[in-house]
Amino acid sequence: MSAPVLTVIQQEITRYIMPIMVTVATLSNLCSIIIFSKRHHRKSSCSLYLIFAATSTIVSINWAVIPIIKALNSPPDLFSQSLFLCRLKGYILQVANNLYRAFLILACADRFAMSSSNIRIRAWATRKVAWRTVAVVIIAWLCIGSQILVGNNIENSKCSVFGVYATVYTIYTIIIIFTPACLMSIFGFLTLRNRKRLHSRIHPENGEHRTTAIRMKKRDSDLAKMVLSEVLVYLILTSAYPIVFLYTTVTANVPNKSVTRVQIETFVSFCTNSFLQYLNSGASFFIYMSTSRAFRSEVKQLILMRGRTNHTHNSTPHFVMHRELIQRQTAQITSQRQTLTPDV
Repeated sequence: MSAPVLTVIQQEITRYIMPIMVTVATLSNLCSIIIFSKRHHRKSSCSLYLIFAATSTIVSINWAVIPIIKALNSPPDLFSQSLFLCRLKGYILQVANNLYRAFLILACADRFAMSSSNIRIRAWATRKVAWRTVAVVIIAWLCIGSQILVGNNIENSKCSVFGVYATVYTIYTIIIIFTPACLMSIFGFLTLRNRKRLHSRIHPENGEHRTTAIRMKKRDSDLAKMVLSEVLVYLILTSAYPIVFLYTTVTANVPNKSVTRVQIETFVSFCTNSFLQYLNSGASFFIYMSTSRAFRSEVKQLILMRGRTNHTHNSTPHFVMHRELIQRQTAQITSQRQTLTPDV
């Protein structure tokens, strides 16, 4: 496949597939937020982390993809023309992406704590602790991400990092990508180990162990499966990104690159940094659907409830019009009878 063909494929993916990805990811994450905000989920600390993870995803994919689509369909790219917009976009994306990773890590840690037989560890899986943790994490990443507001620059109509800061930013990026992946893997493994131990005690003769097993409710078990499945998909879809990012940074100053090589590197970087990253953004909802029967039932109820609401709104005007028509016809008949009745 020639390099020019790769460029055309990249443009066509951006023009036709990316808008679908943004729409699906936004609507599906909104649906997840609505479901996890229901009353019976409000007591779960894991649901809170998943709500904020979905919110971060919506912000991230819209700020990342919509400007790219706009620049392709109606150039020039405003974010490559204005230094303020360049730095603002970089800051918002940096914060949103890191918040998503952080909340996914917290959801894993929460499931590990909830599945533990140690009461002190289980005490961390509470709504009160979750709210405090969410506040600390948001403030922390808002502060950490502020370095982008100074580091991002525009050179040759390209909004990116350059010079010495590019090297520092590369190290920083590798750390914030590999560290979450390691933490997710560790907490995921510990959760699976706790669940395995817990299931082995489901039918004990000792009442104390039976009480411990009962604490792992069906809803908590579903949340654990949903979170662990999401982590697995995240690791698969994002595993190539740090490798390609490191290669691109190391070879950025290689002289006399051929046009073909540059176009191939650009296409590979697009696939790993943009397409697969934001494919993951819309995957969460469908992962939940495929791993949890209860979640599928709640989605079905949400759709049916919306359908009944629309049916009620649509049928009400027709009912009112029909009633008004009957009233007018009745009034006309009464008037005609009065006219035809002779005066005595």
